[in-house]
Amino acid sequence: MANFIAIDLEASGVYAVAGTARGSAKITHALAWTADDAEPPPALTPDTARAFGDAVRAKLKAAGVPPAPVLVAVGRDKVILKELKHPPVPPSEE
Repeated sequence: MANFIAIDLEASGVYAVAGTARGSAKITHALAWTADDAEPPPALTPDTARAFGDAVRAKLKAAGVPPAPVLVAVGRDKVILKELKHPPVPPSEE
């Protein structure tokens, strides 16, 4: 049985779930840290990254979440796709 923590960083806040996985996932903890909280999450920038990470760790610890491998998803409000062109090549070289 493997423990995990999944964190989703959105513009509206930080959302995390923790649980165990063996065949299927079982969520044991859920946490939301949003602008509606008494102390909302700070903006995530290169300058605030360490303090932000320490604050998320403290929130998880306060919620009773045990240490585990973490998967982080960072949301984007828009995705920029660019057209990519390359010269024709034989299928063996694609």
